[in-house]
Amino acid sequence: MRFTRRRRGEPARDGCGFLLLTCLFTCFLLVLNCIAVARFHPLLIGDGPGWLREPRVQQTTLFITPVVLLFFEWWLVDLIVELLTPRRK
Repeated sequence: MRFTRRRRGEPARDGCGFLLLTCLFTCFLLVLNCIAVARFHPLLIGDGPGWLREPRVQQTTLFITPVVLLFFEWWLVDLIVELLTPRRK
C-alpha cells in the first residue's frame, strides 16, 4: 500500500543525490562568501562610522553577512532556474 502520491508531469527533485548536490553547492557558496566578506570587511570598516570598529559588531558582521549572502544567492538561483525553465501549456 502506498501512502504517498507522486505528482505526474513534474520532474522529481527529491532524493539523496539532489540533497547531496544542494549541500555541496551550499558549502561552496558559503566558503566563497566567507572569503569575500573577509576580503572586503576591512575596507568597509575603514570608511564607516566608529561603532563598526567595535569587536562585537565586527564579529557579528563577519558571522551573519555570509549567511545573508547565501540566502540571496539561493534566491537568485531559483529565479534563474524559473526564468530558464520552459513553461508547460
